[in-house]
Amino acid sequence: MTYDSIALMLTTQVPSVIHPIKFAQTEQALQGTFPVEAMLRLQALCDNPLTGLTANFQLSGALDEERRAYLTGSIEATVALTCQRCLKPMMYPLKITFKLSPVFDEEAAQQLPSSYEPLYLSQDEIALNDLLEDELILALPLIPKHDHCLSINEMVINMPEDENFSGIKGHPFDKLRHLKVK
Repeated sequence: MTYDSIALMLTTQVPSVIHPIKFAQTEQALQGTFPVEAMLRLQALCDNPLTGLTANFQLSGALDEERRAYLTGSIEATVALTCQRCLKPMMYPLKITFKLSPVFDEEAAQQLPSSYEPLYLSQDEIALNDLLEDELILALPLIPKHDHCLSINEMVINMPEDENFSGIKGHPFDKLRHLKVK
């Protein structure tokens, strides 16, 4: 990263749209903050309101040794989810790093080295908010849970013994035998 790109990163407003290929060719860099509540697709996947939460991001572009454009970046955000063990609300921190190379079709995506994820474009530009939101959605856990929640097995093991359930004595269907006799 050059001194000029660092100065650009510190002095410019965060644009709503970027041209990923030009962004990489000119080795631009951005950093900023987005309100998570503005990410409607992400909000739909979260169980609790995301009011007041922000996503901090860094994004830089460059060309690799084969003159292939790529974007690297990181995002830090906290989202409100529901723990799937105890069903209570929880704040879940997301820390994401990514390395994307813009492509226009599947054939170009297949030719990317494994160190790159394809950034599929239908036109020369992409909404920065959509790019960041996509990465946050991909980073959401399949089954969110607190670190300290007990599993259902641990809860059953730790349950106090019920005096009425001290063990089954006899055959469990003994009370039904008298119906068979009739």
